[in-house]
Amino acid sequence: MVSKNVRFARLHLTSRERDVLVRLLRGENERKVASGMRLMESTVHTHVRTIYRKYGVHSRSKLLAKFIPSLNF
Repeated sequence: MVSKNVRFARLHLTSRERDVLVRLLRGENERKVASGMRLMESTVHTHVRTIYRKYGVHSRSKLLAKFIPSLNF
């Protein structure tokens, strides 16, 4: 479960980007995110690229590393 105090607002993520980010942090791949949110995979991929840009990363592992301290295990 992702902590509620994860740094979403600071980066001005849209609500859709926040939803995609939460699903990524839960371990879903882009295909599963698209299916669960009833979006095209290309749309999810665009959201993922935007999230990466906003967080200044170029990979899923780098993005996840930003949230490790905020995750509840």
